[in-house]
Amino acid sequence: MDNLEEQLRGAFAILNEKQGAGLDALLALYHDEVYFEDPLQRVHGKAAFGAAMKRMYRKLKQIEFQLQSCSMDASKDEGHATWIMHFRPRFGPAMVIEGASHFRLRDGQILYHRDYWDLLSSLIETSPLAALAYRSLSKHLA
Repeated sequence: MDNLEEQLRGAFAILNEKQGAGLDALLALYHDEVYFEDPLQRVHGKAAFGAAMKRMYRKLKQIEFQLQSCSMDASKDEGHATWIMHFRPRFGPAMVIEGASHFRLRDGQILYHRDYWDLLSSLIETSPLAALAYRSLSKHLA
C-alpha cells in the first residue's frame, strides 16, 4: 500500500458520502484473511469483516469518520491512525467516539486491524446524569 493515509482518507470520504453503499471502497483495502478487533467484536476474514460493517450500517441513521492522523512504517508493514467517529443510531442518542487503529499489512492490504476506543466513556457521555456520576467517581479515584 503506497500511501495508507491517502487510501484511508479516500475510503472514509466515500463512506461519509454514500454511507453503507460506499463499503466496497473500504473493503478493497483489506486482505482476504483480515483479522479485525474492537471493544465490541472480533472477526476473521474479509467476508466476516464486511458482514460486521454491514450490520453496523443497518443499525445507524448516520455515521461520519474523520481521520485525524495516519502513519506508516513501510519497513515493518505496519501503520497507526487516530480518528473521530460521529454516529447516530436508529434508536438512542448521537455519540462521538475518539479512537486509534493499529494496522499490519500483507501484500499491500490490511491483514490486521485493531481499533482502540473507550466504550464506557462513550456510553456515559450520552447521559448527563451518568456523566456527572462518572466524573465525580473519577475525581475520587484519580
